[in-house]
Amino acid sequence: MLIPFFFGTVVGAIATGQVPAGVGDPWGSWIGPVPLFVGILAVATGAYMAAMFLSGDSQRAGLDDLVGVFRTRALAAGIATGGLAIAGLILVRAEAPGLYDGLTSGAGLLAVVGSAAAGIITLGLVWRGHYEAARFTSAAAVAAIVAGWGLAQRPDFLPGALTLEDAAAGEATLNALFISMAIALVVLAPSLWLLFRLVLRGRLDTDFHPITAADPKREQ
Repeated sequence: MLIPFFFGTVVGAIATGQVPAGVGDPWGSWIGPVPLFVGILAVATGAYMAAMFLSGDSQRAGLDDLVGVFRTRALAAGIATGGLAIAGLILVRAEAPGLYDGLTSGAGLLAVVGSAAAGIITLGLVWRGHYEAARFTSAAAVAAIVAGWGLAQRPDFLPGALTLEDAAAGEATLNALFISMAIALVVLAPSLWLLFRLVLRGRLDTDFHPITAADPKREQ
């Protein structure tokens, strides 16, 4: 859980304008109420999605006892994460008014509302046991809030210090990046689509038969 936490603190520090364009405080630039809160929110989101995905995997494997356990944890983590997100808006309003204004107006507000709607739909799907569909709506919820972060602080890359235009690489570098991304998309997209299709349909699942003294055939 340390990686999501550290990633969240980095996002929170950048979004609140604590990170300067030059050399900043190696600790103070990344630590503050909002960065630490975003780190905690990232951990809660990861726990929620992990429980939800494991519910679907358990259902596909026929492990009904684990389905109930992970379903309960997914619902609890989802409600807790939603509550943290709402509380976070209050904290952001006090600590980073500029970011709060971006999240509560225009395109940023649409992204926040979209994330909240997708989150509620996901909880409903988990409650009803539709775990496969919940995978997609949960991903949409996370994607929407990440997009909201970018929309809220546009056109800045580092709020108050560096704009996206100033931070962009040269034209030749960007062209090379786009070409390499296009090639990677052509190569990887079909294989990833096939992989997820096989996983979601259970084609890659294997039956688990623990070896016990009562099963001599499995011991040989």
